[in-house]
Amino acid sequence: VTFTNYLLERGYDSKFINDAFKRAESLDRQSLYQVNHNKSTRKIFLPLVTETNPALPDMTKIINKHKHILALDPTLEKVIPADSLFVSHRSAKTIADLLISSKRPQASAVVEPSAEHNDSINPEPDS
Repeated sequence: VTFTNYLLERGYDSKFINDAFKRAESLDRQSLYQVNHNKSTRKIFLPLVTETNPALPDMTKIINKHKHILALDPTLEKVIPADSLFVSHRSAKTIADLLISSKRPQASAVVEPSAEHNDSINPEPDS
């Protein structure tokens, strides 16, 4: 079975498959070994991870309000694009999280042997 037949069985359009193979065959193999510096494919994400705390001000508003400062320094703008920075919140550990370990092995369930299995292990005595 060829790969084309496999894709057709999966529901792909034959024109789409043929066009994709033609595009792949037309590429220069040596150019595929080169690093692609196309900025459209290099999207950087920089999360600022903070613990959720209702006593603190809203970090998302503060960061978004002052993102324009990153653009003032051209070197910093290259390293950290303003649109790549975002705030992510994680919940703080509670006392229950500290006391209860989720890494503890789970108790295995007891499996009752079937009646047929019991007979083969404990045959009834002949009378």
